[in-house]
Amino acid sequence: MAPGRPLFDAAKARRICSFNTTSEVAGRLADLPLPSPILKAAIAAYSRVFGVNLAESERTPGEFASFGDFFTRELKDGSRSVAPMPNGLVCPADGTLHNFGPVRDSLIPQVKGNDYAIADLIGETEAARRLANGTYATIYLSPANYHRVHSPAKGRITHCRYLPGALFSVQPLFVNFLRNVFVTNERIPIFIETRQGLVCLVMVAATIVGNITLGFSSLTTNRRAPQATETYEKPFAVDAGAELGMFRIGSTVVLLMEGDWQPYMLAEGMPVRMGAPLFRKG
Repeated sequence: MAPGRPLFDAAKARRICSFNTTSEVAGRLADLPLPSPILKAAIAAYSRVFGVNLAESERTPGEFASFGDFFTRELKDGSRSVAPMPNGLVCPADGTLHNFGPVRDSLIPQVKGNDYAIADLIGETEAARRLANGTYATIYLSPANYHRVHSPAKGRITHCRYLPGALFSVQPLFVNFLRNVFVTNERIPIFIETRQGLVCLVMVAATIVGNITLGFSSLTTNRRAPQATETYEKPFAVDAGAELGMFRIGSTVVLLMEGDWQPYMLAEGMPVRMGAPLFRKG
């Protein structure tokens, strides 16, 4: 984490520019069908610039219909394995581990010197109370990463929420100088009851990555709508590694866990892969 306090506040910056329209237009352009030769060349160039591993993709560049289709690509079977962690959590996404550790007095550090409140992030007080002295991890998904997000544990999804907001970049450079990015940007918290307690996985949208979609719900982001909640009368079961949803291009996942969890050979700034061991119950 970078030293010092961020220079600007995202909530104030939102009054000037929120990037929602920019991201909406970019999303529509990304979904436009392109002639195969042009799309193949664009995917090849993008992959060279950002270091995308095309060998893992289930489809070849010529089989994608649009750039947006490529961004949300599936991986070949066997590309990721889910570690057996009956008393632990696996990594929900590919990316870089920005930070992790114990939650202190309901606060999570965005960077050193800049904390944000759990209740502001997830939009409700009861779950925030349960998570107040728990454990957290923040994972940044770069443009090179696989952009689908998976369940970190076996459990039951009780509800999810859509929280509208801005769409500022969540690249490390911006996170270091812009306060309260994660509680200002659009986001979808997903609440999972596990044998070890409550786990809340928060998908945070960002510039260009305005559209988050879920595999089990109709809730999406950047839809110019008020906040919404879907509560399931009969919570449905998910296994560790089950797909929950997807981003476009790159973004951030904030993982919150009730109680004390011990990291599994983790270090801030290290690359992580979906399905790898992340935490074990302390």
